Amino acid sequence: MVATDSNPGLTSMARRTKILATIGPASESPDTIRGMIRAGMDAVRINLSHGTLDEALVIHRRVREVAAAEGRTIGTLADLPGPSVQACSCTCASASTYLWRFAS
Repeated sequence: MVATDSNPGLTSMARRTKILATIGPASESPDTIRGMIRAGMDAVRINLSHGTLDEALVIHRRVREVAAAEGRTIGTLADLPGPSVQACSCTCASASTYLWRFAS
């Protein structure tokens, strides 16, 4: 945040709103991600309904690399594709765990 003549106390205010940006074909380049981070992006959303899991992992790793170079920590939200991925909690071997079922 930048202080202005009309509001000199702006820099002392903590920003509580988080900026979440969807990363897709038009915004997955390192330069675009870097620009989004510098503009204030706090987390990325990767839509798993489009593309493959390997493509999503490449984007995730790219965001992490650019964020590290910028000295920032950026969260990742993986948007799961509707009813095709389901999770349930259960107890197996006396340890709590999650089971994943992938349906076509």
